[in-house]
Amino acid sequence: MFCVEQLADIQNVYRDLLKHYIKGFKDACKDKNVLLNIELKEVHSLNVAENCLKIAKSENLNQEKTLIAYLCGLFHDVGRFEQFTKYHTFKDDESLYHGELGVEVIKKEQFFKDLPKEIQDIICTAVYNHGLREIQADVKNDELYFSKLVRDADKIDIYRIVCKYYNTSGPRNIALEYGLDDKAEISTKPLNDFINKNLISKEDLESVNDFKLMQISWIYDLNFNFSKQIIKEKAYIDTILDTIKGEKVKQIIKQYITL
Repeated sequence: MFCVEQLADIQNVYRDLLKHYIKGFKDACKDKNVLLNIELKEVHSLNVAENCLKIAKSENLNQEKTLIAYLCGLFHDVGRFEQFTKYHTFKDDESLYHGELGVEVIKKEQFFKDLPKEIQDIICTAVYNHGLREIQADVKNDELYFSKLVRDADKIDIYRIVCKYYNTSGPRNIALEYGLDDKAEISTKPLNDFINKNLISKEDLESVNDFKLMQISWIYDLNFNFSKQIIKEKAYIDTILDTIKGEKVKQIIKQYITL
């Protein structure tokens, strides 16, 4: 066990380690759109790490588990930088699953070589599972707990990003919309999944409206009271709902929102 001051120092070491890794992609980048999205994911990674700390505090985790939570959040999207640099997309089905790539990067770069193997395994499991529709069934104990924690922390910051984006006039960032058509329709499969309180699959998305409904459906996969509280306080769900096209569509969705 270590003290709070040591925890802060260790967090800074790993934050600088990640930032140095990302700097390599930024320095080599010649495309403004790619650089924009690399920087977006860098800020996102730092924010998710902070969200993990907030959830850890709300759960009264000890210092070691607080550090694990922080590292899971800090490195959860480490695969995104290579993914976007190479493929110019965040769509896993058009490139590769970024959680799996993240684990490969962590092992290749040996980011956690100084940590016990059991902690390395927890972090890698959380990184792998954070972007899946559902956590793998065979994940148990601490690996399951921290997978749930980072999924919540990730959602909180994605809500922040998309709410700001949806309410900002200006050029569209196609990467944030998965290249989907911005039409006033909701596809049948995503809507039925939402009504039945199921998570919506990215493979079923046909429009930006579907994409927004998928984001709203994440309320069915929140694991901590802190997450629900902050999402309510920030009115993220209402903000997303307000930007969905089509009044009839909005009214149908609104009936089934339970947060």
